[in-house]
Amino acid sequence: MSVLRISQLFLKPEREAAMTEQTYLDLDPAGGIIGSAPSILPRQVNIAAASSLETHGVSAAGSRANIIFGAPATSLSSGAHLTIGLAQLRITFPCEPCAHGARLAGVPLGRFRQLDRYLAVVTVPGRISLGQEASIKHDVHPRVPEDFKSRAAWAVGQIPAGRVVSSREFLAAIGASRSYHRALPGWLRQAVSEGLPGHRVLPIDFGLPSWSPDAARILADEGLPPGCYHGAAWPLTSALWGAAAGSPRLKRGGL
Repeated sequence: MSVLRISQLFLKPEREAAMTEQTYLDLDPAGGIIGSAPSILPRQVNIAAASSLETHGVSAAGSRANIIFGAPATSLSSGAHLTIGLAQLRITFPCEPCAHGARLAGVPLGRFRQLDRYLAVVTVPGRISLGQEASIKHDVHPRVPEDFKSRAAWAVGQIPAGRVVSSREFLAAIGASRSYHRALPGWLRQAVSEGLPGHRVLPIDFGLPSWSPDAARILADEGLPPGCYHGAAWPLTSALWGAAAGSPRLKRGGL
């Protein structure tokens, strides 16, 4: 078990707003950070290390991270479990840098891509404060693949036979950015050709998928005749990330 210490805390009041420094944050499994812009699983909390920011010349606020630890980010890894006072978090996977984030940070994309940042979901609510220690245990949760293709393959394999997921839910569940929406059909077509159950991911309207020509027959073999797909929707987000997906939301300052 490793011990980290919080050096800075930030909240994003609105989606495009500048990060505002805080002395504490209230964490909630249903909404991530209370009072912050809405976030979705598995991207509730963004964590970075002060050493990485200093190395690459990016300010703490510019990193767009919520929690800055004064320790190397190598202490963090997918599947790790963080305990900070009463609050507990599950590290999901590295935060993929994007051009939009680099613009908001005011730094070149190449430099922004060098940052060590991890995403996390809140599993137990609680208040965390500046200067507080955090204990980290590794390999408590399943490790999640870091790149999009591997993570998508991992997730599609979690959808059981006879159940389906919309493409919108699928992308949200794996924390994919908007830039992957156009790429998903091509990836699913390739996945089907490789024997993965891509036929269980359907278009937003739950119609038959263009990426799996035999989807109607295969789904019928799995017990799903045409017209019954809506009723067989699988809650992929909660299946992948656990109780955090269905916990009641708290109010800031109410812990």
